[in-house]
Amino acid sequence: MVRGDDLKIRFDVTDGNRDIAVAYQGVLPDLFREGQGVVAEGALDSGGLFDADTILAKHDENYMPKELKDAMAKVEYGSTQVNRSGETLHQIVDAVKGVAAVVSEISNACSEQALAIDNVNSAVTSVDMVTQSNAAQSEELSSTAKQLLSNSAELEAMVSSFRIDGGGKTSSAQIAVRTVVHGKLVTRQAG
Repeated sequence: MVRGDDLKIRFDVTDGNRDIAVAYQGVLPDLFREGQGVVAEGALDSGGLFDADTILAKHDENYMPKELKDAMAKVEYGSTQVNRSGETLHQIVDAVKGVAAVVSEISNACSEQALAIDNVNSAVTSVDMVTQSNAAQSEELSSTAKQLLSNSAELEAMVSSFRIDGGGKTSSAQIAVRTVVHGKLVTRQAG
């Protein structure tokens, strides 16, 4: 390989059977080196020199151009970020499910409390009704007791005016006594 002053280069290419002299002017690919495969595009002149317009260096299966390496690194980074985002979204979904479960438990507890409050209200209403009924019955009993007391005083006054064989006054136990019970008149014979 011979380099000139103005980016001119001459080298030989072989296919294993014969050598061909190649001339090229320009910047050579990064992978261009002795012993590596090369593809030259151009024309063969009359003197047997191949005048190349383009030189492409062959590379092994592991070679990757820098631009492609950079693009692949970006894709890899983006893929990693997408995976992390997916994991984060799963965590958010799990957290939202946890919050929904807590809200559901709170809702159930509120429903149970509302039912308990309704039961307490019903019990208080029942106690109030019983209290009002008791008050009415107590008032009625008080009125009945006053009436009995009044009837008893009248009866005592009536009985004290009667006399039996001895000319003396009789006791209330010796004559018929009328008693008011539950609003019905009942006659008993004294014994």
